[in-house]
Amino acid sequence: MRTVFILLSLFMALMGGTITVSAQGGQYQEKARTITVTEAGTLESYFSDPSDKDVNRLTVEGPLNDKDLRFLGTLGRYPYQLHYLDLSKSSFKSVPKSCFHSGTALFEVNLPDEVTEIGDSAFYWCNAIGNLPVTKNTVKIGKYAYCKAGQIDELVIPKSVTEIGEGAFCTWYGKNHVGMRKFSVEEGNPVFSFDDGLLINKNTQTVLACNPDIDYQDTDDKVLTIPEGIQRLGDCALQSAYFVKKLELPASLKELGYEVFDGMFQNEEITVAADNPAFETIDGVLYNKERTIVYRAPTTKVNPKPYKIEPTVTEIAAAAFAQSKLKAVELPEGLEVIGDHAFDNSSLEKASIPKSVRKIGIRAFMATGFEESLTVPEGVTELPEGAFAYIYFLKELTLPSTLQKLGDDVFCMDGQLAEDGSFKLNCYALAPPAITKATFNNLDGFSDVTIHVVKGCRKDYKKATGWKDFTIVEDLENVVTAIVNPTQAVHEVARYTIDGARISTPVQGINIVKYSDGTTRKVIVR
Repeated sequence: MRTVFILLSLFMALMGGTITVSAQGGQYQEKARTITVTEAGTLESYFSDPSDKDVNRLTVEGPLNDKDLRFLGTLGRYPYQLHYLDLSKSSFKSVPKSCFHSGTALFEVNLPDEVTEIGDSAFYWCNAIGNLPVTKNTVKIGKYAYCKAGQIDELVIPKSVTEIGEGAFCTWYGKNHVGMRKFSVEEGNPVFSFDDGLLINKNTQTVLACNPDIDYQDTDDKVLTIPEGIQRLGDCALQSAYFVKKLELPASLKELGYEVFDGMFQNEEITVAADNPAFETIDGVLYNKERTIVYRAPTTKVNPKPYKIEPTVTEIAAAAFAQSKLKAVELPEGLEVIGDHAFDNSSLEKASIPKSVRKIGIRAFMATGFEESLTVPEGVTELPEGAFAYIYFLKELTLPSTLQKLGDDVFCMDGQLAEDGSFKLNCYALAPPAITKATFNNLDGFSDVTIHVVKGCRKDYKKATGWKDFTIVEDLENVVTAIVNPTQAVHEVARYTIDGARISTPVQGINIVKYSDGTTRKVIVR
């Protein structure tokens, strides 16, 4: 009887039907299906009934195009539960950008051998996937292609791959967060190498990823030395180096990408070669030589007194103090940019945002420990996603008259503070700032929150979608008549190549230089 059932199941699958397999005790049911497509772009028509999308194991054969692949991507995202996707007998050349992004249901994806390109963010946040969707003929892997694909514990980059975008393998913890058992480059690859735990582009001398060795966590010597000759640490390059206690940077290093060090949870010390012309450490904290950008404070650094950022700093780089144990930081007047995730998930309890700040990044203060008040300075026009999310015990937040837009999940606080009136939200914007449907998602008990606005503005707020759900009190005085940037000497704040790549020191040829007064100039370096 069992043999007959298996043969019948295979027949149904080949015919494009559906089978259901019940686990012992009826705890689990799997719905499998095989589809043969005859014309690219028609895959969705095979799912005319809504129940057709309720599939866990899917095999697709025949020609597919980007439209078909993006449809398959939706089946791997909530509310659907596609776990296993076999495309090995289908036909297409590339996986489009963000195709399977946030496919948290996917356990395994198999591609046809003819695939030569994996698009940017193609498998971003497929955090349950257990295999690497790549083929022996893949040539290009896009930026952030497999970022946060957390269950992959074996990576072999084929010798055919000649291009890998930055961030392609960021935040890889492997199964049970112990690192990948195997991380290597196939012999004969002309561009990439994997040496001493680092994935390196040999042509550009760029570190693209770091693999925390499975045995590394059990050793006493947890030092990561970036080899001499390396010129750039790419976006998120060291995000998986979470056991590293000491990081040594060479004299040759010239550039740092986005959020290079985020995730180095146990980092105690960063050192820079004395003859490095681009970077230096001051009291253990990494700065550029001009001391206009602070890049990273070691995660475990603690100070008995508030840590003072250098007074010349105009930018706090992305994730510079993320996961930091510092409870108090003094931000200098003259600071203009607080980068994405700058203090994300840190122990920060006290800091004042200087009046000179004009930009606050995504999740800049998320999950910090503020208990008193925060004031966003005049001149800031936008608060992006999660800027103040999960600051549960913040008692007062003041928003400027210049504010025009609020992103998703900007706020989050303890519901009890809202209910007992302990939280106060002041908004000096004369017109209600534009919001998204999710701006107030994480403001627990939001209906009990009172928003204080400028006298004469209550009527507009009570008409505005989202704002009208709050209690609005108009008791603020409109004291701002003009916004003036602080007067200070004009100095260089950023430098780029003609192609737009950020550099820390002048390079021969045309450099694009941005100055503190907002102007930009082209400079020829001979």
